[in-house]
Amino acid sequence: MKQLTYKQIYYITIFLVIILAICVYTLSVRNTINAITEYTKQTIKIETIKDAPLKMNELNTKINQMEHLLIDTKDIDTEQLLLEKVTNYCRENPVTLIEFPQTYVSEYEGYEILCNKLIIEGSFKDNLLFIYDLEQKNKMGMVSSVKFIKQKDIRSKKVKLFTHIYIQNIKIKKSKI
Repeated sequence: MKQLTYKQIYYITIFLVIILAICVYTLSVRNTINAITEYTKQTIKIETIKDAPLKMNELNTKINQMEHLLIDTKDIDTEQLLLEKVTNYCRENPVTLIEFPQTYVSEYEGYEILCNKLIIEGSFKDNLLFIYDLEQKNKMGMVSSVKFIKQKDIRSKKVKLFTHIYIQNIKIKKSKI
């Protein structure tokens, strides 16, 4: 048998080390890496599950807030009720009801969206207090839009502030059974 040179021995050892590294990787390291990635995926799932009760509570509070905006299907005339609240407020405070047109009704997937438009006249502070009272204290609906218009009265030559308020209510449509 022929003697191997140092150079040949060197190449053979490098080749054997490479083959050994491939065998070690396929037999044990690859399984370890797969187990680590699976472990991290499972820990992420566990973390999201830990937050689930908090998220459920948040969703339930949002649902309760949305249901609070719904009006019962009883024959409550929201327009008449709103008019009563507005006139009572205007009697007690320096706010004047200028216009109260008919309620606009639109339907969407089993719900009726009732939109009332009010035009009041008063100072900025009084108008804001009226809006706050209407939405937060009396809970007459959701104020969807407010527009302030400043106009000069030609007769009295005074500047007046008019506030256009849109109030929306959601009503469950009555079934036709």
